[in-house]
Amino acid sequence: MTAEFPFPAMSAAKLQKFKQWLEQHGAELLKPTNEWEVLRYRAGPDTHVVYRNSKGRTWKAVNGAGAAVKAFMSGGAWRAPIDRKRSRPSLSTKMFLALVQRDTAECFYCGEAVSEDEATIEHLVPLSKGGPNHISNFALAHARCNQDAGNLSVVEKVRLRERMRAA
Repeated sequence: MTAEFPFPAMSAAKLQKFKQWLEQHGAELLKPTNEWEVLRYRAGPDTHVVYRNSKGRTWKAVNGAGAAVKAFMSGGAWRAPIDRKRSRPSLSTKMFLALVQRDTAECFYCGEAVSEDEATIEHLVPLSKGGPNHISNFALAHARCNQDAGNLSVVEKVRLRERMRAA
């Protein structure tokens, strides 16, 4: 189970400063994969996510992101751990290639070709609903298709896929 750290929403300016602070402390910023993600970053071998609620007032930091948030807000010390296993090509490129080899280079939803630059990783069972952060739960999707799917259940995502491919 993923530990959560609730905190009030940051202003856009403060969020930008937090992103810069993360990069200065060794984290790699990643593209959010859905409308509920405020921030996604890699620190060491782990990917950390900050989510917002539907009203945008309360955010949750999951998968260890709370430690960085607390350090940033309090002015404390924090440094992204070093991932000694990581080498070029980057993990995201390796993941993209692994998913292309397994599923082909097409969007899970619309079925159109998807390049590494435009692809996002879709969690079939959302992390917020207890889904694993593992390749067995991943599919490639265009960012716009991933946003359309949002936080739907896996059954609803398959129905969305069927509707999008039928259109």
